Amino acid sequence: MFKNHGKALTFDDILLIPAYSEVTPDAVDLTTSLTPSIPLRLPLLSAAMDTVTESAMAITMARMGGIGIIHKNMSIENQRHEIEKVKKSESGMILDPITVKPDNTVQEALDLMHDFRVSGLPVVNGEQLVGILTNRDVRFVEQTTETKVRDVMTSDNLITVPVGTSLTKAKRLLHEHRIEKLLVVDASNHLCGLITMKDIDKVQKYPNACKDPKGRLRVGAAIGIGKDCEERSEQLLAAGADVLVLDSAHGHSLNVINAIRKVKSAYPNCELIAGNVATYEGAKAVLEAGADTVKIGIGPVHGAHLHVVALQHAQFDGFGEIVDFFRQEIGVVIHSEFLSVHRGNHITALEPGFTGGGIGISVGDFHHHAVFAVAQQDEVHAESFPVSGDAGHKGGAVFHKLRPSVHQVAVGILIP
Repeated sequence: MFKNHGKALTFDDILLIPAYSEVTPDAVDLTTSLTPSIPLRLPLLSAAMDTVTESAMAITMARMGGIGIIHKNMSIENQRHEIEKVKKSESGMILDPITVKPDNTVQEALDLMHDFRVSGLPVVNGEQLVGILTNRDVRFVEQTTETKVRDVMTSDNLITVPVGTSLTKAKRLLHEHRIEKLLVVDASNHLCGLITMKDIDKVQKYPNACKDPKGRLRVGAAIGIGKDCEERSEQLLAAGADVLVLDSAHGHSLNVINAIRKVKSAYPNCELIAGNVATYEGAKAVLEAGADTVKIGIGPVHGAHLHVVALQHAQFDGFGEIVDFFRQEIGVVIHSEFLSVHRGNHITALEPGFTGGGIGISVGDFHHHAVFAVAQQDEVHAESFPVSGDAGHKGGAVFHKLRPSVHQVAVGILIP
């Protein structure tokens, strides 16, 4: 039954007035939290929707300080493989490097090097280091399917370092011996890790990279409410996924709530984002079911049309309701999302006081979406006034008014 809740505002009804500001680019800090235990230097993550993000995009996003969410429109094995590509792509020291055995063929080694985009592989017999295979070793091998790794690998005068070697010392040894990879071994010559010149360079090139405590790039993975929910969650967490994202067009539903409980019951220490919701009751239900972060927002998106398949809510007022819930009953807005036709709406969303927004843009037949969060939005003060008719906000040109004391501002970024 239809119920009139009275006056409600959408983003088309709101503009923010520009005013004096003393903020300069060097004073901006966009650091925020994706979940209570995962910080982001750049408040940007990709949508969990099908085909948006795989390993290449997730690696690039993590290097820049954000995080990519590997979609689930693939088999569990393939999704796990995409997660492993990100986790093994770079690190201060790679703790579990991809290896080959002496009896593998050169072609098998080349396939691994291609899949994981590496130029060399340690060769192990069990856990014992016996050599290393690099591009230089295989460059002139013609019968790759018949030649064994043992026949072409470098096994003499291997340059190794003990566990605990600093990156500064590693860089000096790499330069001294004119090599690109250092093998990390223990007292029994068991392979413990790998340090590469490429990884050392990337630490310096991407100082804001989003990394886990082991120095690996962070990555998230999408899961669904289907029969494979538990198995997929188990495999993705085992592969090293930092956060799982349970994505639904209408998150305030029985199946989603049950899936949240199931995952958190089986893996209580995993980080779980769930949604999407657009009301106070929806946000409360998702959080009480066990989600660490809630995704907020159901509305008009080019190509997605969530307003057709789920709840269409007056989003501006709806966000305000949920923000009040976070502040009064939890004390902080952890993270939120909205999907918007207009790129400027994430700035407008600062007015009700929440931390994030989503961006959607249609380019031909391709639809790119990103979730956007803003650090320390409580420092931002905005004044708004409603507009209507043709004078309404049609092109995403939104103005914001900032207090002179603000140290953080909102920046919108689209995923190419």
